[in-house]
Amino acid sequence: MTETLSSIELAAMELFELAMERSQEDREDFISGVPEASELVKLRALKLLLVDRTAFQSLKTGGAAELDEEDEPQPETIGAYRILHLLGRGGMGAVYLAERMASDFDQIVAIKVIKKRLINPEIVERFRRERQILADLNHPHIARLFDGGETDEGAPYFVMEFVDGQPLDEWRITANPSVDDLLKIFVSICEAVEFAHQHLIIHRDITPANILVGEGGYPKLIDFGIARVGIEEDDPTEQSSLSFTPGYAAPERKYDGAANVLTDIYSLGKLFDMLIAGNREPELRAIADKAASINSADRYQGATAMLGDISDFIENKPISAFASSPLYIGKKFVQRQKLAVGAGAILIIGVLLSLIIVTLAYRQVEASRAETEQRFADTRDIANTMMFDVFDEVSMVPGNTAARLLIVQNAQKYLEALAAEPDSSMDIRLAAGRGYSRLAEVTGSLASGNIGELEKGLALYERAAELLEGIYEAKPDDEVRLALAEVHKNLARDKLLTFVDTETAQIHAKKAIALVQEIRTPSSESYAVLGQSYRFLADGLACCGSDAAGGQRAIKSGIQAINKAPEQVRETLPVQRALNDLQNLQAGLYSFNGKTNLALREFEKAYRDQMALIDFYGENPEDRRLLATIATNYARTLLMSGQQDQAERIIGPAYGELVVASKSDELDYDLNRSVSIVSLLRAEVALARKQNNDAEKYFEQGLRAALISEDVDEVDQGNSMDFAFRLNEAARVASSLGKTAQACDLTSQSLRIMRRYLQRFKLPETTKKYRFEPMVKNMRRCR
Repeated sequence: MTETLSSIELAAMELFELAMERSQEDREDFISGVPEASELVKLRALKLLLVDRTAFQSLKTGGAAELDEEDEPQPETIGAYRILHLLGRGGMGAVYLAERMASDFDQIVAIKVIKKRLINPEIVERFRRERQILADLNHPHIARLFDGGETDEGAPYFVMEFVDGQPLDEWRITANPSVDDLLKIFVSICEAVEFAHQHLIIHRDITPANILVGEGGYPKLIDFGIARVGIEEDDPTEQSSLSFTPGYAAPERKYDGAANVLTDIYSLGKLFDMLIAGNREPELRAIADKAASINSADRYQGATAMLGDISDFIENKPISAFASSPLYIGKKFVQRQKLAVGAGAILIIGVLLSLIIVTLAYRQVEASRAETEQRFADTRDIANTMMFDVFDEVSMVPGNTAARLLIVQNAQKYLEALAAEPDSSMDIRLAAGRGYSRLAEVTGSLASGNIGELEKGLALYERAAELLEGIYEAKPDDEVRLALAEVHKNLARDKLLTFVDTETAQIHAKKAIALVQEIRTPSSESYAVLGQSYRFLADGLACCGSDAAGGQRAIKSGIQAINKAPEQVRETLPVQRALNDLQNLQAGLYSFNGKTNLALREFEKAYRDQMALIDFYGENPEDRRLLATIATNYARTLLMSGQQDQAERIIGPAYGELVVASKSDELDYDLNRSVSIVSLLRAEVALARKQNNDAEKYFEQGLRAALISEDVDEVDQGNSMDFAFRLNEAARVASSLGKTAQACDLTSQSLRIMRRYLQRFKLPETTKKYRFEPMVKNMRRCR
């Protein structure tokens, strides 16, 4: 296929942008080593990289590099603005200083416009999205977007605030600010970054050059990866890149290039370190060190937490980044309450003397007891750390099912032993109850990676509920309410989606909702549990209880509950994940009721929102699986509406991600279950696209993954309803491939499982109508 200039330029820009996510010394090797790119594309990308190296670090709004001989002539006007002069050029476009032409008021702005030769639907859409990002960032310490549009030639542009100020490091030298002024400036910067993060936007390049301080010490955060500014050819001092400035980029970006909240926090830490250079206050040093920790897990987990420590320092309160000894806390109290401490000094001394006498009398008696209690506390703390902190960290990495199971099994032994003590505290019993829930999660559930023993998993969840119900009756505080609500939510999910007892599943969902609504101080975790509980209640009502209207009401209630949450809670990962899952179910109900256009619109939104979540927070198994679920439902709806090419565009990447993940964790039941679902759907898409050889491959892979997920060697050994569904889907593909005998065998086994289920439970109406009855008809043709 012949490459056009436009296609080369677009491909080179994409390659250049990917390279800019790497460390400076790795960019050339990265571009040269991309096998899919043609030599022309690589040469053009390398040239853009060379141009970028001439970039300097101060633009009054975010700029572009220069010295590209293919640059276009400077226009006289753009929209309602008269161009004054060029600020800079780069591979994507140019940035101009301009003034408003109308005489009603004066205004100096910076305008970015895309190159004409890059104009095509894809890059124009990207530019518009970029413009929308800026439009959403309405914050006093972020350079504002004023206007946007298209030139007469159809090139999109946007008009930005022109910030006339000094880069932060220069301002620090020339202004010689006090510590209070430095802290005031940094608090404003943190608030701007926090605002961007709440809108799911990562800055990627927080450096002194991208913070301009104007008159009166007013800072503005600029350059959200939008453009770069040129420098004078005779200025040899400014050679660093704006998108990845050495010294301010988190170390992990050197290896995988990924940018997320924690990489921005690292940059804030380095920025704070620069501001406080020379200050010997250990608490300020502790704040900088924590934010810029080499290990991302040790950093502040958001700008809000960092702001909290700085505010506490200003108010003479203890900070989390510093030691928390009684002496330190007492010292901070004295600093805050100098008058009160002075007035009560004599009284305090008297009390202390009395306390010392009493303490000496009891010291020997208490020594043995203290030793026993310390061992008890140490055991509890180790078990808690393994069960919760270490488990959570390990869960963020694919391929860990065996490790997670080992951690939980061993930690739970200690927690059970502690809980069995006659005088064990509520905290110990609460930890044991939560521990059973963790053990259930990794033993057998429909959530994260587990070994697929679903009956044991359900029994463990029931045991957790029993323990936590007892604690709730005695001590119904927020922590207990949340722990018990989460268990009921998980029971609702697993009983519903495995069809063990769909009616009881709805009862569990309602209990979870009621418990969360009792919580007096809601958190992101409680809002997430609330949203998920409404999701499973809606699914149970609409898909299993034939109450579509009730299902819609439950979805609406879940979305409304999340939307009422405070913004800083609403924008967190667990709450956004719950919202995306609700949107996914909403789209599924639209599809089920024949509202295909509405369904496709909702699926597209849920799909894009979940993609954005992963881009923003980074990869983790739970979010990747939800994306695969949304992609599967979206692609199936596209296929049903005759859009098989679009279906392949959605299901292809999901398939690739799951297959790679499954190879790293063969023990993971739920992962293999997902591989089976996606593979069989991709086989149907391939058939619709007349790609029978591919369909055959996906069919075999889907059937094999279904057997692995059921932990059986032969089709007739499986028992779960989920396995019956996979057999039904495999039978449909086999029939289309002309494998009539195999299709009949698969249908027969699927029906046997469903009939066994009917002996214990009522089959959901949707399953009966869309799976069971069609299979019965198909079996008649097999005879």
